[in-house]
Amino acid sequence: MIHIDIVHQIQAGGIRLNNIGQREIKIINQLRGNARKNLTNMSKETHIPVSTIFEKIKRLETNVILRHTALLNFGTLGYNLATVMLKCKNKSKKELETFLLRSEQVNSLLKINNGFDYMIETVFKNMLELEGFLEKLDDGFGIKKTNVHYVTKEIKREGYLAESLVR
Repeated sequence: MIHIDIVHQIQAGGIRLNNIGQREIKIINQLRGNARKNLTNMSKETHIPVSTIFEKIKRLETNVILRHTALLNFGTLGYNLATVMLKCKNKSKKELETFLLRSEQVNSLLKINNGFDYMIETVFKNMLELEGFLEKLDDGFGIKKTNVHYVTKEIKREGYLAESLVR
């Protein structure tokens, strides 16, 4: 239902995202669906001139678009995903955060609440590798509480404003 509401709001010109206008929303929608789409095709689909799209993307790259990236199918590459939630001692938070930011197994790192400090999306070849990573965390950073969820199937990823909202 949310998708239908967003489509209706965009078509009616009603959706606003922090002072971003309708043209920017249409451009973001195009980029979220396929960041490699050329400006000419975006222009045809959105009815926005190519030069305007180019200028708006450059402006959005200053504070809205963090980077252009590819979404990978880790399973096809032979990797497994797990989400790890951690609660650590207050004195170790800064060191733990620095370690996690530098760890190549960490795909995403989020600060959270409700009994945990961090939620980490991790990528591993096998469970043994994940267990070694968790032991390293426990031994080095005084982890109080760990909650691990193994991803068995990825159903949707990065879908917000990526669905085709422009008709």
